Parts: sequence; C-alpha cells; structure tokens
Amino acid sequence: MLLKVRKHLVWTLAIILLLTQVLISPVFSQSNRIAGADRYQTAVAVSQQGWKTSDYAVLARGDNFADALCAGPLAQKYGGPILLTGTNQLNADTLTELKRLGVKHLFIAGGLGAVSQSVEDALKAAGIATIERIYGDDRYETSVKIAEKVGNTGKAVLATGSDFPDALSISGIASKLGMPILLTDKNTLPASVSSYFQGSTITQTYVVGGLGVISDAVANSAPGSLRLAGGDRYETNIAILQNFASELNFDNIYVAIGNNFADALTGAVLAGKSSSPLVLTGQTLPAGTATFLQTKLKLSSKVLGLGGSSVVPSAVLTGLVIAKEQISVEEKYSTAGTYGPETGSKTIQGSVIISARDVTLKNTIIEGDLLLGGSIGDGNVTLRDVTVKGNTIINGGGPNSIIMYNFNGQTVVVDVPDGGNVRLVAQGSTRLAGVSMESDGILDSTGTSGSGFVDVAIPAGVQVTFIGTFAQVNVEGSGASINLPNGSSISTLNANAASNITGQGQITTANINTGGVTIERTPTNTTTVASGLTAMVGGVLVSGTNTTSSGGGGGDGGGAITITGYYTNNNGTDTALVTTAMVAYGTVEATAKANLSTAGYAKLSDNSYVAITIAWTFDAAYSGTTAGAKAVTGTVAGTFTGGQTPVNRTGTVTVSAPVSFTTLTANGTSGSVTTTVLTLTFDVDPTTLAASDITVTGATKGALAGTGLTRTLIITGITVANGANVTVAIADPAGFTITPASKTVAVNVGAAVPIAVTATRDGVTTPLNTKVFATAGAGGTLKSYTSSVSLAAPQYGSDLPSFTSQFTSGNEMLIPISGSNTYYNYVQIYEIDANSKVVGYGEHQVTAGEMAPATFHVKYFSSKNTGTDAAPAIVITIEAVEPTGTYTLYTATAGGSLISTKAHTNGTASTWTLSGDENTAYGAIGGGQKMVYTYTPAGGSESARADDGFIPLAPTGVTLTDTDNTYAGVDVRDFTFSWNTSTSVGDTSNVYVLPAAIPFEFPKFGWFTIGSQAVTETVTLGWEVGGAYSNQTASDGSALSAGSYIAYIIAVDDKGNKSAAAASAACNILNP
Repeated sequence: MLLKVRKHLVWTLAIILLLTQVLISPVFSQSNRIAGADRYQTAVAVSQQGWKTSDYAVLARGDNFADALCAGPLAQKYGGPILLTGTNQLNADTLTELKRLGVKHLFIAGGLGAVSQSVEDALKAAGIATIERIYGDDRYETSVKIAEKVGNTGKAVLATGSDFPDALSISGIASKLGMPILLTDKNTLPASVSSYFQGSTITQTYVVGGLGVISDAVANSAPGSLRLAGGDRYETNIAILQNFASELNFDNIYVAIGNNFADALTGAVLAGKSSSPLVLTGQTLPAGTATFLQTKLKLSSKVLGLGGSSVVPSAVLTGLVIAKEQISVEEKYSTAGTYGPETGSKTIQGSVIISARDVTLKNTIIEGDLLLGGSIGDGNVTLRDVTVKGNTIINGGGPNSIIMYNFNGQTVVVDVPDGGNVRLVAQGSTRLAGVSMESDGILDSTGTSGSGFVDVAIPAGVQVTFIGTFAQVNVEGSGASINLPNGSSISTLNANAASNITGQGQITTANINTGGVTIERTPTNTTTVASGLTAMVGGVLVSGTNTTSSGGGGGDGGGAITITGYYTNNNGTDTALVTTAMVAYGTVEATAKANLSTAGYAKLSDNSYVAITIAWTFDAAYSGTTAGAKAVTGTVAGTFTGGQTPVNRTGTVTVSAPVSFTTLTANGTSGSVTTTVLTLTFDVDPTTLAASDITVTGATKGALAGTGLTRTLIITGITVANGANVTVAIADPAGFTITPASKTVAVNVGAAVPIAVTATRDGVTTPLNTKVFATAGAGGTLKSYTSSVSLAAPQYGSDLPSFTSQFTSGNEMLIPISGSNTYYNYVQIYEIDANSKVVGYGEHQVTAGEMAPATFHVKYFSSKNTGTDAAPAIVITIEAVEPTGTYTLYTATAGGSLISTKAHTNGTASTWTLSGDENTAYGAIGGGQKMVYTYTPAGGSESARADDGFIPLAPTGVTLTDTDNTYAGVDVRDFTFSWNTSTSVGDTSNVYVLPAAIPFEFPKFGWFTIGSQAVTETVTLGWEVGGAYSNQTASDGSALSAGSYIAYIIAVDDKGNKSAAAASAACNILNP
C-alpha cells in the first residue's frame, strides 16, 4: 500500500515539474477549426497550426483593425505569423507563443497609441532581441511605412481605411504575391499614399471595394487601377477570389466571419502561405459564395473555420463539405443498397462518391478517388473487396462504423466536420498504407489478417482510440489524445507534438520529439526523448538523452516536419503511386514488378518533396503460372535531411487466369441471308469480358451477350464481300489472359435488296410530283449515279436543280443499295408544284444492307392548307429492305417514356401516321419529344435506339416593335424582335415576318431578309435588323410598306429539327 501511495506522489510531483517546463497551449483545436477562447488565443492557434518555429513575427493591436490591416504581406515576407495584444498590457498567451516560436525579431504594427511603450518594454524584458516598430502619423501613413518595408513587385492593393472586409479579402493573396496593401479615404487619396505611388515602380493597383468605399476619382489616381468589387463585402470577396483563381490552391479553404476582423486578419497569413482562399461568411453562407466554391471544390478539399462555432457556424462548414457530393465523378451511389458485381470485379475509370448511409460497395477497383460524403451522417458504409488507387476521403460516418473488408488503399483521410466521431474497422486482408485521422474516432483492426492500418497520423486536437495492432502512429498536432486500451498495441509511436497517450495497451518504441508528451504505460522496448526535452512516461519524468532535434525556423505544422504521402510527381497534383497491377498469365517476376512504381516522391508536411525509390518484393514466392492476387511490399528509400522515416508501401499484383479462345462462327447463308451474329467460345468462362474489350474489323460491333463458355456478338454494316473474313480481336479483360488474341471468320452477305420509299399526304399518294435522289450525305448534298452537286436544302418556293440522271416517279422510286457500296447512302425526296418549285422535302438514311436502324428524319413535308383547314396527316411508308428483321418506331418524351410504338417487319409494307403538321407541332411530334428507331434481326436482340434528337421547344414571349421614327419609308430598320429561347447553345432561331392578313404556313414562306439568329445562351434574345435598306420584302415576297405585321419564330437544332412557330402580336409599322 505504501508503494502505491508513493507512486501516486511521484506521478503528481512529476506532473508539476513537467508543467513548469512545458508551455501549455491556451487554445482548443478541432480538425476543421483553428480557434481559441478569444481573438488572442485564435491568433495563437493559427500560429501553432502554421509555424513550428520562426525568427520573425508581427504584433498588432487586437481591438482595432487600422494598423494591423496591412500587416499580412509583411508577415509573409519574413515568414512569420501575426499575433495580437492589448494596447496597454501584453497578452500572456501571446507572450507564451512568442517564446514557443523562438522569435528574435518582432515587428510592431502601429505607433504608441496602438501598442504602448509598456508592452514594448515587457517584450524586451522577455528576451525578444530586436523590436522594430513600423508606424506613421495616421493609419494611411502607417500603411505606406509597412509597404516600404514589404517592397514591391510592381503591383499593389488599394483598400478603404475606414472598414476592414475588403482589405481582409485580399490580404492572403496580397501576402502570397508580395503586394503591399495601402489604405485610402473614400473621396481623397491621402498625400502619403499619393507620394508613395509617385515614387514607386507600381504599374498595377487592385482597387478593392465599390464606389461606396472608394470613388472613381481616387481609384483613377492609382497607377494601372483595376477595381475588384461586388454589391457587398461577400460579393467583393468572391470578385477577388475569381480574379486570382489561377493563383489559388483549393486543397484547403479557410472560412472566416465577415463582420469581425481579428480571426480573418491572423488567418489570412496562414492562407497565403499555402496559396489557399480566404472566404468570408455570415451566419449562413452567401449564395454567390456557395455558387463560386461549388466550381472550385475538390473531393480532397478541406474546409477550415477560423474561430469557434459561435463565430463560424457549424452549418456553414458542414454545408461546404456536403457540397463536394455535387462534384462530377464517374460513379455516384446516393441511395441505400448493394453495388458491384457478385463475382469478378468491376473497374471504374475515375472517382466515386458515396453519399448515403447503408451502402455496400463490393468487388470494385476505383482508379481515382473515393469520397464518403457528409450526407452519410452517422450511418454505416461497407467496402468489401474494394481497391482505391487514389485517395479515400471520409467526410461522413459515425460510431456505427465504416467497415473495410479486404480493402486496399493508399491514403485514407478521415475528416468529419464538428463533432464527428467515426469508427473505422479493418477486416480480412485490408491494407491501408496511410491514415490521417483529422476527426475524433476509433480505429479497429481486430478483425484483420493483413497489415490493417500501417501508418496513422493524428493532427492537432484530435482524440483517437486504437483497438487492435498498429505498425506506426505519428502525432502531428498539439493537443492530440490517444487511448490505447488493454490488449491493443502500437509498434512505433512518433510524438511530434504535445499529446497525451492513455490506456494500458502496449507501445513497443516511442520517439518523443517535442515537449508536453505524457504516456501512461512505459513502452516495452525503447523510449527516445529528444535532447533538451522531457516527457512523462509511465509516471516518470524522462529527460532527453540524444541529439535528435525538431529544429528549423519557419517550418510548417505544430510539430516536426513529417511525411504526409507518397506520389509519382512533385508538382502539387499528388498522383498516387502505382501499387496494384494486373499481369498476363506466365509473366515473369521482374516484369510483374516493373508494372509498379519504382520511383516517386515523398511529400512532407511543409509541402516540400523528397525523391524516393521503391524496391518491391513479393510477400510469398511468386509464380507467373499461378493465377490470383499476390501481395507485395515496397521498401522506400530516400535522403531525408529532417530525420523522417519512410514507411514501406504495400500493394497487389494479380496474375490473370489463362483462357483459350477456341472458336469463332458466323450465322447467315451465303448470298441470301446476311450474317448478324458471331458466336465466340472459350475453354474457361472469362467473367469480366465486355463488348468494350472487343474490336471487330470488317463490320460494326454491336451488343455482347451470354455467360459461361459462350458469348454472342451482334454485328451490322458488313463492309467485306460475301465469303470474306471479318476479324475479332480481344484485349485481355480484367483478371484473364486470352489466347489467341484474335480470330477471323467468313461472313455471309445477302443479295442486294432494293428499298422502296413512298410518301403520301392527306391520304393521297404524291399529290403533285416527287423527285427522288440517291445521295452521299445528309442535309442537301445531292448526288446522282454520275455526278454530284452540293447545295443547301432549298426553301419553300425555290427551284430544284435539274439532274440528267435523277430519279423521278409519280408514286414510288426504288433505289438500289448493295453490298459495300455505300456511295448512295441517303434518299432525298422533294415535292414540287406545277412550276417546279419546292413545297416539301424529306430524307432517309440507308446503310449497306440496312442492317442498322434506318434513321428516317422528316425535316418537313407540309400541307398546302391556308391555316384554317384541319391539320392533315403525314404518312410515311417503309417497304422491303431485308426480310429477316423488324424495325420498331417509337415516339418518346425527353425523359425517355414511350408514347407509342409501331413494328414493321421487313418484306411487308408498313405505315406510320403522324397526326398534325408543321403548322402545329412539327410533324405532330411535340416540342421536347423525339422519334426513336430500333432494328431487331431474326433470332437476335433489339439494337440500341437511334434518334435525331429531341424536337426543340417553341420560343416564347415573341414581340415585334417599330423602332424607326427617323428614316422615311418602311424597311428592315423598322423591325425589332425579341423572344425567349428554350433551345441550346449553337441552335438557331429562324425569323419570319408576314402581313397580318396572311396566315403563316411552314415551309411555304422564306426567312425574313435577315435570315436566322444564332442562339448563344438560353436567355431573352433581342434583335434589331440592320444591313442594306432597299429591295427588301416580307417572307411572302411582298414589298415592305406601312401596315400591320406579325413576326413568327421557329427554333431549329443542329440536326434540323424544328419547333412549332411562335407568333408575336400584330404590330403597326409606320412610315415616319
């Protein structure tokens, strides 16, 4: 009992001794906040986040922004932080931080009215060797004095001296770019600032803020002024970030409150140090800010609040984290369920987002990053047999677990905003090379047979419980807390920041590189404390006995500079090392390992890089003739001058299973029935084989079907002669090596069968006359057998060119399309009146043998009604093409729901009736709908749907006004149009103008003189006519004169699909 009492006494005394040596931090820290109990402690927290030591620092008054507003670039130039103090009394927390940093040279921003002589005396008494005060007679001259100390790079910032938000918004960027910040009055440029400009080499001045804070007269007096402003402080903040977006790195986004200067002032220097944006917010994130950030967020972006939740609301930070789920990626899983194949594996060529709880993803290889989004809340996600080659970012999850079974990943970042407590469970053969616990949580490796969590880093203020066995844990931030319960173990603990390790779990080796570390249970092997330091280990105060140092002025992080990741490049894009590979069956060991990264870079916590080599060895004896996954370990080597110890990489090489491509056969009958299906057989089921792995030469590849040892492949558009070979080549699918890689087979091509096209209107076949041409292209390139002429598709009433060998018929025309001769691959139909003027036009695309869906696109085939007749019907008839298949025609909505269907079996005549005409709804297919065609060969599967796009929606809000009150006569200057378009960029809007008494008929009338207006964006379009002013006519050909007119607008997409016409109200056009 006496021993127990004495032990407690020793522990108590040791704690007292430790506290007298270690400088206790007054700040609290969370992974997504940098904050203290007040503005002074928040400034200290920012300093601890960004600087391990620093010879320089800037001290400013904490209760007034004026002198401190320009201090950011000064601090950046000398590589130190900004700290705050009271005017008449030195802040105790600030003094403690100055001592921790080891500051030798301190700049005071402002005169004795800002920071008193008594504060300066206290600093000298504390041992600060050099104190340099920078000040002027007022805030404006002080800004000039600081600018002179900063120097210039030819650019400067001009901001109002009467308020702080605008200057703070640009402070981080100005710090990064070395631009001094000068202050001004609204209406008068201070003489000191004017004199500075005149005597400097400044050629560009960024004027921040609108006319309400800096007048144009002041702005224009600055050299090369460029104003960056918005409607309020938040819009100005975004205007600044947009202008300098190319200079910013959005890996970290710092968020500060916009109605208080202190936190943003000190945080701006930290933001500038890493080229990060500083975003201002209110109690809710402004809409414009949210919109801007949505375009800049990355899956890996970390959001950091400057100040506690009472300053920067948790909802703001959480909202930004959840916004990452809107980033465009290859795959998204946003509803509960199980995803991934039952057998084999699926490879996703890009990144993945999971944004719902109760999701299981299995048997999947992700070539990019994986984001577990904030919308998961405290729900569960299971990753089973998943490999992530990029980073895994966990922004959601709770105590109910993120379960990783047989998971293979390189870097996992756990970053759940405010209050998150994630339980991460490793099971099976899971291997996680690096885990950064940036949120409180639990790591559980008790169910793993693999390496589990290989290397764990813990930043400032995070509390983590370790359950199971862990290779290496690095404490990187002050205030971190580790709980290691009995039965758990850590092989190597590197304490690089003040931290507390509790529990009766076992640590083998502890390396203590900073003060303020306590470890409840003594490590079993070695405890190394850096020279000059002490630590509490097992209730005993242990002093440093070696010369290992964590020194070096101006370094990043709250502790030693450490390794944060391993990458193939050193340019900041941080592409992950290649640690997994798929190799062919029979690949020798050296070749297999050559598929993995053998060189790269280790990234350090100060964002520098060290070149490394990786030497790979297989964990077990390698055999290239034994299929399956084989674990590898890469030994990392490099020259680390800071004493960092690299962690070996882990990976997997998978040897493909051998598959023999045994036979390739084709259906059909020589000379009569064309081949439509190829059959492939194998000796082993290649479960992952997909159509994308297959290349066909001599025909067009279609769908792949089948399982087991047999696959069927649809082919169309055969380009070789009857009896000639097509080639099927197979690229090795995931997990399999297929030999031989290709085979050939003779295919059958049926005899040429003519296509018959019949067009009728109002129940009458060819009511006037029809001319039919065989052509070699859509949209008006006409070709006969012997010659060709290119021209635009004619307008209503134009002449049709005469061809000596054109095809003309009163009822129907047969166009021979045969074998590989696709010269005549379009049929074009023109309806002409008694005077050989065009009154209708249509076209039909024909493929060789018609083995693909026929795209029958009726551009227009209008009635001659006067606008009062009932809308007639248009009837299209397709006749015998190939007697072995079926065409199915659909009309469908924009969302894809079928409206109706009509099957047509080749060899018989079939009609498709469209009610209505162009005057009402473009061939009776309404705006926002489309026509779809498929082809089903005998014994085969229906092809994918082919279509000509959605029919455009009609314009709205058409207006016609007379704006010419100057020029005599009526001409195009009298006509001004506007309308709202619903079409897409690149589409056009055709404009027609008619006397009000004449009904509009499409396509009877031509465009108005000015032609068509390009749609550049989906907003209101206004169009005032210009150009020549003589010999101009309305769309019906009548001369323009005073009277009542109506404008008609038709939207036309890039495929020629047209909307219904939209009309304006009648407008009285006057002759001035």
